[in-house]
Amino acid sequence: MSDSEVVDERRAPKRLGQDMKPTNVKKPKTKNVGKYLRPAPEGRVIHNTSDKKLKSELKRSDKKFSDAALQAAKAEILLPEESGILVAEGLEKTHRFTQEQLAEHVDINTANKMFDLTLDTFGPYKIDYTRNGRNLLLGGAKGHIAVFDALRMNLGCEFHVKESIRDKKYAYIYDHTGAEAHCLRTMSDPKALEFLPYHFLLACVGGGGVLSYNDVTTGTQIANHKTKLGMCDVMVQNKHNAVINLGHASGIVTLWTPNLNEAV
Repeated sequence: MSDSEVVDERRAPKRLGQDMKPTNVKKPKTKNVGKYLRPAPEGRVIHNTSDKKLKSELKRSDKKFSDAALQAAKAEILLPEESGILVAEGLEKTHRFTQEQLAEHVDINTANKMFDLTLDTFGPYKIDYTRNGRNLLLGGAKGHIAVFDALRMNLGCEFHVKESIRDKKYAYIYDHTGAEAHCLRTMSDPKALEFLPYHFLLACVGGGGVLSYNDVTTGTQIANHKTKLGMCDVMVQNKHNAVINLGHASGIVTLWTPNLNEAV
């Protein structure tokens, strides 16, 4: 055996798969990296810096920013899609667009969510979706009420209250089966209702401008405020802080909370 053969046998073995590594392979470029890059401070030039420690710190900082921009650009595909818009051309009006026309210009999943209900007996109807958009509530002016799953189109419950909706003296609460849970007799002549989901409270304003809060679990009244500003039938809540906004017939807008007897 020659000396060269002995040396070859004692040579450290190559790592597994080292010979199979591709060479000179360019990495695919990531798009839109530039819009995530932070501009360097004005007057900062790294190659003119004489301090080696400072220069290395600046290079390390720039490397972190570039890596962060690269990761942000790669994750851009995970961002929610931009909301669509309707653009009318010429004399067209957006409120005249039909569902059939819209279905031709949206994706398949959105088109499959479109449905048509023929309800011509107990109308006109008002509708409201739950916060997650899963369930839909229908209320007809002649007393017909229905709740169904808007995704699977399964009927949850359906009943008739045998009286015109909002034509009675008090407010009523029904459960998911259609059974009457509470009759809120403290809410006299209700004109507008707002449910506060994080507080389990139902806010009601009457024709005389009286604002009341009721606990929906027990049906008891927890607050009653007299606005003293006349008739009020416009009410909306601020979904960020649950403050009730009232619009009065006199043109005044007031903001209310259940723990204060005066407008905030």
